[in-house]
Amino acid sequence: MWGERAHHRHGHHHDHVPSGGSRDRQPKFIADNYSSVDEVIAALREAGLESSNLILGIDFTKSNEWSGRHSFGRKSLHAISGTPNPYEQAISIIGRTLSPFDDDNLIPCFGFGDASTHDHSVFSFYQENRPCRGFEEVLDRYRQIVPHLNLS
Repeated sequence: MWGERAHHRHGHHHDHVPSGGSRDRQPKFIADNYSSVDEVIAALREAGLESSNLILGIDFTKSNEWSGRHSFGRKSLHAISGTPNPYEQAISIIGRTLSPFDDDNLIPCFGFGDASTHDHSVFSFYQENRPCRGFEEVLDRYRQIVPHLNLS
């Protein structure tokens, strides 16, 4: 669901690596047993994450209806109601976790797999690919878009 370009404190993202070559640096992994978002943020910082430029992509394929029948009270995973759906929950959690690393607070948001894009293109949440300004706007725009989409 999420793409990210990250900048690491110890990384050499500008170094050229010859074809077939590899970097000496091994990736750092963080544990997955945290009890708060603050603990995850601290672990990301400890692992060297300084900033990230987030790009959000949302799956609007019909599989969200099938999956929801089994896991979300027989509703589409995109069902908008008084209770956050799985996508709203994920957007909120990712937002709380990665916002501290996003310097410009601009998040390009795209959807794919609906009746207009199928499996061959994406649509922007806003005309002219304007990014959302922060995760609150991502959630607001998501809630505006969902009722008008046909999953495919």
